[in-house]
Amino acid sequence: SINAVAMSHSGKLTDALHGYDDIMKKRINHIGNAKIKFSNNPELMIKAFALMSELNYRLTNRTKNAINRRRKYLLTCDMSLYMDDFQKIFNSKYSKNAILMMNKTNIDMVLPLFKKVIRRLGSHYKPVNFEEVLLMAFVLNGKIDLRYADYITDINVFNKIFDLALQNRL
Repeated sequence: SINAVAMSHSGKLTDALHGYDDIMKKRINHIGNAKIKFSNNPELMIKAFALMSELNYRLTNRTKNAINRRRKYLLTCDMSLYMDDFQKIFNSKYSKNAILMMNKTNIDMVLPLFKKVIRRLGSHYKPVNFEEVLLMAFVLNGKIDLRYADYITDINVFNKIFDLALQNRL
C-alpha cells in the first residue's frame, strides 16, 4: 500500500489505499489478491523483509499470512537477482526483526542458500554482516558458490576462512 501513494506536481496526495497510514504506522500491507500479486512478483516478499530490516517496519497479519501461503513462488526466481535485497536484510539496523519474521513465515524453506543460516540466526540471533552470512551459508552447504563473489571483499581471505571453518566444523 505504501507504493500506491502518489503526489501531484502541486503537492496534493492521492492515497486511495491508505498507504500514508501504513507509513505512519510503519507497517507493510499488500494490496490486491495475494496469489496474483506474489505469483507475478515474488520478489515483493523479499523486498518486504528488506523494508522491515532497514526501516523497522512490520508486516500486517494479512501480509504475513499471504507470504507464508505464497512463499513457493520464490522457487521460480533466480535468487542471485535479489542479492542486494538480501544484503540489506542482513546488513541493516533491524535485521533481527526481519530474520525472525522470515522464520515465522517459513520463507527460509524456499531459499536453499540461506535456509540453514536463517534457521540458526532465528533461534540464536547474533548480528552478522552479509559477507559473514554468505560464509555461514557456504560452510553449512559445504561449498562456495562463486556467483556471489561480488559480495565478498577479499576472495582469498574468504577461501582461507571457509577452508578453516570446514576443517573445524562440529
